[in-house]
Amino acid sequence: MAALGEFHEGLRLGAFRKAKNISQQEMAKLLGCSQPNLSKIEKGVIDISTTIRNKVFEHFPDLNPNWLLRGTGDMIVEMISFDLTKIKDESFDSFSIERVINNFKNLTSLIQSGEIPTPAILSIIDSMGSALKIQDDYISELKAEVKDLKSDKQRLFILLDSVKKS
Repeated sequence: MAALGEFHEGLRLGAFRKAKNISQQEMAKLLGCSQPNLSKIEKGVIDISTTIRNKVFEHFPDLNPNWLLRGTGDMIVEMISFDLTKIKDESFDSFSIERVINNFKNLTSLIQSGEIPTPAILSIIDSMGSALKIQDDYISELKAEVKDLKSDKQRLFILLDSVKKS
């Protein structure tokens, strides 16, 4: 069950939906859930699933993740567009750790100079954290599949050996 109190994540999702002038029916369709479920989420009866939360951020990149998840910052983040050539120091055809380090140094200077607004930085960091979590979960799933495949392979070798012997 969602956290009780007037400032739960579902309530903030409902406030965002209303600010965007989107009906519950339209929002539910975008998020791939039923309108009654969305209503329960907004009332705090049920929690927002990871799948629905990811779809929210996919469809509404201007929604501040910190605001939705924690109630901090502004509801809407300024969508930024900055010149990637400022952080690109060589072609994307080759990959080098030096290039990555230089790009981070250049990105840091853009952040420090104020060319990238703070809410956008927080949104980028949150998105990176979410992406890393998803990748970590996927890696765990792949490791489990590899273990299962190795086990299946071993059983097939045993079966093949028994067939050869008979």
